[in-house]
Amino acid sequence: MKRIGVAQSLMTLANAACGFLAISVLLQSSAAGGGVIAPEGFRLAAALILLGLFFDTLDGKIARLTNHESEFGAQLDSLADVITFGFAPAILAKAWIDQTSTLSAFQHGDIPLGLLLCMLFTICAILRLARFTAELDGEGSGGGHAFFGLPTPAAAGTIAACALVYFDSDRSQPQAIAAALPYVLPILSLLMVSRIPYAHVGSLLLRGRKPFTHLLRIVFFGILAAFVFSESVFAGFSIYLASGPLRVVRDRVLQRDRVEEEGLF
Repeated sequence: MKRIGVAQSLMTLANAACGFLAISVLLQSSAAGGGVIAPEGFRLAAALILLGLFFDTLDGKIARLTNHESEFGAQLDSLADVITFGFAPAILAKAWIDQTSTLSAFQHGDIPLGLLLCMLFTICAILRLARFTAELDGEGSGGGHAFFGLPTPAAAGTIAACALVYFDSDRSQPQAIAAALPYVLPILSLLMVSRIPYAHVGSLLLRGRKPFTHLLRIVFFGILAAFVFSESVFAGFSIYLASGPLRVVRDRVLQRDRVEEEGLF
């Protein structure tokens, strides 16, 4: 086997470790609480998923900076992402559904719909990662500026952000988020395996020359996140989640207007 990049491989393994630890935290908290997971357990698991997202971003940056991108790195990254962004958020959501009273009624007879929705999320995450890896050298992945289909880290981050806001000990639990979770899961699952284009956040925010107001917006959001971290993370993932479908609608409206203008002239 060719020589591999050590630094980015360590970041990828740190990503996988975060996913494993998130699952372990939920299991240990459940065992310690007699089957009931404390809010601290949910928050820590959600934070570990978000930390895994940070390592996932870092390993790609290191690989590009050191020019050590390889097939081994791509395969290792996908395997780590399955753990942190496929299994861990699904288990977090399943534990949340089982424990929260507002979601306990989400069952049809003997069919555990909550379990099926969480399993669907994991399956779609695996399919999304397999498709991305297979298309990595072609045009199907969207290149360095966009992805086709919601990236699995963004889908997992959305679930983690919801958990951070809901289980925030300093505030009353927003029941609307808990009630929406069974509907958010299939939406995230379908978006992951769709062909809807999503912008590459790093390219969108940092690459190339930007107007001065762009820098001000980043600074403002960073300061805001320092005071209301959970809400800021939740807002960021929600905006990104909606950006793909909104982009499709915008492009179709612009295309329709262009066709109508061409028809007039």
